Amino acid sequence: MANLIIYKASAGSGKTFRLIIDFLKKILVNPSAFKQVLTITFTNKATNEMKSRILETLFSLSKGDNNEYLKKLKNELPAHINIKQQAQKSLHSILNNFSFFNVITIDSFFQKILRSFIRELNMNFDFSLEIDSEAAKEEIYNMLIREIAKDSLLRNWIISRVRQKINDNSNWKLKKDILEISSVVFSEFFQQEKDKISFLPKELVKEKEVLDKKEKEYMAKIEKYAKAFNQLMTDLGLQYTDFYQGKNGVGSFFEKLINISKLKVLPKPNKYTKTTLSDKKWFTKQPKKITDSEIAKFHNILTETIDNFYILQNILIVKRNFFMQGILTYIYDMFKKYTAENNLFFLQQTGIIIKKIIGDKPQPMFYEKIGTYFTTITIDEFQDTSDLQYVNFKPLIEEIISSEENKVIVVGDVKQSIYRWRNANWYLLKDVIKSDFKNQIQEKTLDVNYRSSGDIVNFNNSFFQFIASNIGKEQECKKFSDIYPVKESDFQKVDKKHKGFVSLVGLPKTNYAETAAEKTIEFIKELQDKNYSAHDIAILVRYNKDALNMHKH
Repeated sequence: MANLIIYKASAGSGKTFRLIIDFLKKILVNPSAFKQVLTITFTNKATNEMKSRILETLFSLSKGDNNEYLKKLKNELPAHINIKQQAQKSLHSILNNFSFFNVITIDSFFQKILRSFIRELNMNFDFSLEIDSEAAKEEIYNMLIREIAKDSLLRNWIISRVRQKINDNSNWKLKKDILEISSVVFSEFFQQEKDKISFLPKELVKEKEVLDKKEKEYMAKIEKYAKAFNQLMTDLGLQYTDFYQGKNGVGSFFEKLINISKLKVLPKPNKYTKTTLSDKKWFTKQPKKITDSEIAKFHNILTETIDNFYILQNILIVKRNFFMQGILTYIYDMFKKYTAENNLFFLQQTGIIIKKIIGDKPQPMFYEKIGTYFTTITIDEFQDTSDLQYVNFKPLIEEIISSEENKVIVVGDVKQSIYRWRNANWYLLKDVIKSDFKNQIQEKTLDVNYRSSGDIVNFNNSFFQFIASNIGKEQECKKFSDIYPVKESDFQKVDKKHKGFVSLVGLPKTNYAETAAEKTIEFIKELQDKNYSAHDIAILVRYNKDALNMHKH
């Protein structure tokens, strides 16, 4: 039986309405069943909204109000259910047992697991679970400063980092920099990947020596190719300016590379050099004396140079961040001391701890306990789930749906994934969960947009159909084109009667900001002439400077 339900819910498609209907259908049959329902959201705001909407709807139904919820429930519940009477009982049951009203954030869910199984996890009973890491960062910074006086290697890392920032003309305030680097230690990604990183200062010094050696090696290679290019050019009686785009082209690029080891800034191949490489466009007007075999020599030199250039560029990028890794080594050491001395864990560590406990066990013991307690679990905004969270959720999903009477509801829209900075992976919703639970899934699409006007919905349908069809065939492009509907049968449908309005205006690049501001003002005046109030109008711009420019007008 397919008892893992996936709701594909685009913006404005009535997702919350649908989830509340599913929740009410269960408790209106059995008012005490709310204790067996677990709803997991991503934010406290979403949690509070869901709880409020459920209680408000139950209150409305208990009074006998005729609304959209009542109409829907009458269609989906057995005819013998007295909705008004059952709503009264359900509301009374929830309010008198509010601690069992399990609508919680994903972080709170993992915290509960951690606290419920302290004994099994061999943790101290008096441990603290911290959410805010700011105070810890401050203390770690103070510990680090005290260590500088005693540790010459750390002192060298810090001095190198400050010098680098000064050379880059960027802010070199030490405290601000250290606090920013400290944030890495508190991230879920770091907690998950830290075992793959070397935190031995001596090992880092060895790695730095290897990088220095490699940098010199590849600079020497590039200088050799630049000299070979220069020699071939001289032998053929050519000047740098004879090449495509003259002083801006490939000749100028090689002229700079001859002394690359003495340059402070690495010269990069510009678009003309790249055009020469890709289109073999060597000369604006090809000299008669140049043969195809000689052009092939130029091309081979350029190909080898570019290949080695990008390797050198990567080496320099790693070196630029190397000071940070050295400092991070010490920060992580301070982090471990701080948490051990204060007997605490941070929220970002809970997923890692639970993953270690789960290990390779098919059904972890504490998920078996949860599985016997809850019969329905809903996970909202699933497109923002991280790999680690999914690894920890998966055995719970397996446990719940192992019973045919139970169900798991997953809700999301890959187009709305916004938590990449917290390791969100929208592929989990798009592909992974479907692959892991092939024969147990029932997909449902909420395809009506109840929020936006007709012209806006239709414009979005057409616009993204065009983009998805023309974005490119490369693998990197295809992964994005796959998530937008190309067939009209997959388009969002319109609910609202009024049409709305969409206008696209193409503007020249010259004086773009001024022209855009003037056009916007004209459009606002047109709207006001049609009796729209100022509070009905919003202006969105890309940058703060655009907002200031708009304000001047």
